[in-house]
Amino acid sequence: MAARSIKTIFRDFWYIIFAELSSRYSKLHWDSIVENVEKMIGCGDPSNGYAEYVCPKCGNKKQVPFTCKSRFCTSCGKIYIDKWIEKTVRNIFDVPHRHLIFTIPQELRKIIFNDRTLIKVMMDCASRAALEVLQSRGIDAVPGMLVIVHTFYMKH
Repeated sequence: MAARSIKTIFRDFWYIIFAELSSRYSKLHWDSIVENVEKMIGCGDPSNGYAEYVCPKCGNKKQVPFTCKSRFCTSCGKIYIDKWIEKTVRNIFDVPHRHLIFTIPQELRKIIFNDRTLIKVMMDCASRAALEVLQSRGIDAVPGMLVIVHTFYMKH
């Protein structure tokens, strides 16, 4: 069987997935989720709009479909992240740093999935924990922290 893209899987099964999930979970952020999934499914489809370029010499035409520019889209999201990283790296001091990864315990995933406002609470707690570790080791400094959450991989 040929490999299927995430976009194809969503195109084929989104409405089944949506019906199942919406019957199980609160409707808190469904509008945003539906909007971004539907953008991703239609990304690059000329029926959603395109730019047309015409060669002034030979008259050949080329249609370039518009992209969705959604961070959820595997194509557009990658471009968004790459640009964000490039901009962020330009603005950060070139100093020694540490990369910390905090994960969400499985027992909390369903709770956070149902109330996405808890993501900020969780990220604040992770930052505070990192600061407390530094202070407990006698390091008298306030670190700069760049905290990022990857919700795409958050299973419930």
